[in-house]
Amino acid sequence: MKYCNRFIWSDPPIKYANEMDELIIKKWNEVVSPEDTVYHLGDFAFRSRNTNSCFHRLNGTKILILGNHDGKDVLKLPWAKIYGSVVGKNEDRIKEYSSIALTIEGQYINLSHFAPRTWDASHRNAWALFGHSHGGLPEDASLSFDIGWDAWGQPIDFATIRRKMEWKIKNGAPIIKEWIPENVRAFNQQFIRNDALRTA
Repeated sequence: MKYCNRFIWSDPPIKYANEMDELIIKKWNEVVSPEDTVYHLGDFAFRSRNTNSCFHRLNGTKILILGNHDGKDVLKLPWAKIYGSVVGKNEDRIKEYSSIALTIEGQYINLSHFAPRTWDASHRNAWALFGHSHGGLPEDASLSFDIGWDAWGQPIDFATIRRKMEWKIKNGAPIIKEWIPENVRAFNQQFIRNDALRTA
């Protein structure tokens, strides 16, 4: 599951793609049970020889919202559902990106690969969750944030998302001295651990 010709963050650093694959699978399966439904917000894998075998080792019913790096190998996987499509080849290729909206535990949520500036029902406290930015897009006070691997270091569940949104409602935009993935992950870890939440 090599992604974007670089390796994901880990401590200690990862040297080989197969080590990264094993780390992702381990962390995924620690959080996701076979009965869970996972919305993957795109860029599942890029230029990997192991995409199919890794996919089948990941727990959960997996739904893909197409990302800009998802190619034919990713689209051929047995996703429960794919939102978005690719038509044509080379310079005639057209990618149709999708966002979806759903309600979980009474909360209306928009999911997309790219970060939106506004979204369906944003003026009525709907949330927006996205990927793509690798933890590098500074957050504002809106009810929106990056749920990608680089920003969290693992998949996150709805309870964790709710804790962070409640924090944002109370505190506004996180103030992180340097907005790089390592610092964003460190900040987000408190929501995973459910610490007594700090102000940033």
